[in-house]
Amino acid sequence: MFIVIMSTTTAVESVKVEHLTVARSYGATPWQTAFRVYLPSMLPVLLEALRISMIFNLTGVILAEMYASRDGIGHQIATWGENFQMKQLLAGVVMVAAIAMTFNELVR
Repeated sequence: MFIVIMSTTTAVESVKVEHLTVARSYGATPWQTAFRVYLPSMLPVLLEALRISMIFNLTGVILAEMYASRDGIGHQIATWGENFQMKQLLAGVVMVAAIAMTFNELVR
C-alpha cells in the first residue's frame, strides 16, 4: 500500500501546469480535465507503481505461504527444499519466476 500511495501522490504532482492551463482556457469541465489531462499524464507512473508493488506482493505471498500455510506453491517449495527434492524445487522456483516475469512484461 505504501508504494502505491507514494507513487500516486508523485503521479498527481507530475501533471504539468501548462496542460492544466490549456485545458482550463479551452473551457474543460472538471471531468474532462480529470480524464483527458490528469489520467494520461499519471498513467505511466501508476503503471510503474503497479509493477513494483506486484513484485513485493508476489514475494510476500510466497514467503507467507512458506512459513504460515499448509497449502500453496510457497508451502510446496519449502517442503521440497526441506526434503532435498531438487527437481521439484527447481520446477517450483522456475514456475514462480515465469509467472512474475510474465506479469512484469504484460504491465510493461
